[in-house]
Amino acid sequence: MGQRPQQGVRSVEIGLALVAELAAAGRDMSLKELAQAADLAPAKAHRYLVSLGRARLIARTPDSGDYGLGPLAVNLGLSALARLDTHRVAWDELARLRDTVDQTAVQVIWGDGLAVVARVEQPARTITVNVRTGATLPILAAASARVFAAYLPNAVIGPIIERELAAGDLPTHMGRRLDRRGYQALLNDIRGRGMARSEGDLHAGIAALSAPVFDHAGRIAMVFALIGPMSTFDLDWKGRNARALAEACARLSERLGFRAPHRSQEQESPQHEERPRGRRRTGGESR
Repeated sequence: MGQRPQQGVRSVEIGLALVAELAAAGRDMSLKELAQAADLAPAKAHRYLVSLGRARLIARTPDSGDYGLGPLAVNLGLSALARLDTHRVAWDELARLRDTVDQTAVQVIWGDGLAVVARVEQPARTITVNVRTGATLPILAAASARVFAAYLPNAVIGPIIERELAAGDLPTHMGRRLDRRGYQALLNDIRGRGMARSEGDLHAGIAALSAPVFDHAGRIAMVFALIGPMSTFDLDWKGRNARALAEACARLSERLGFRAPHRSQEQESPQHEERPRGRRRTGGESR
């Protein structure tokens, strides 16, 4: 016999649901909007909002009369962020990702103008990919570094890209050479998909999927990547690896306080699709 659910205070749950709707909206809301979002009659929603206002969890804007988060809600959020051990939470999520797909899972961070491998979780499988903690990744060739290039401000990333382009060999993507325009188009595609992939771009025979993790301010905080041999690694945008990676990054971003904006159909469906060389319906961009 399973445990019976514990009884709670229904009115508290309803009131906090209104606060949650305000937090998710990311803007002030009218009484009518809040009532609709919480599936309450406006008169009932108003009574809850009065009490929430007295508790300083919500506050009314003097000019419009709309409702926003109050000082106590702000303080609670800041306190939660201050107590959050970002890397411990990230490492737990990375290990969960590894176990979900039985692939090498990697955390990459940005520091001193470089993409750096911060954590590696190896799967139980016999054949694994050797990735060294502390290794730095080239901004042009590695999928995880390309994710940083796609999301960091141009003032930060632009000079680094230009320096690497001026240094010599042009990067490849899916077996094709990229000039400056092609690389910028690739970064646009990464932003549109929310993910990068590679096949042999950095190391021959190695495929990877990489995706961003965002913080409470909407800035890229780190990158998660899945890496494996091209011959067996599923690089399909809708495949198991890509789905698990996207879900892991979304969960961690939410833990870090990020609220994802609404994605349009156009954003979710970029115009072109390059086919991978390695395996059936896969596709790529390395570490």
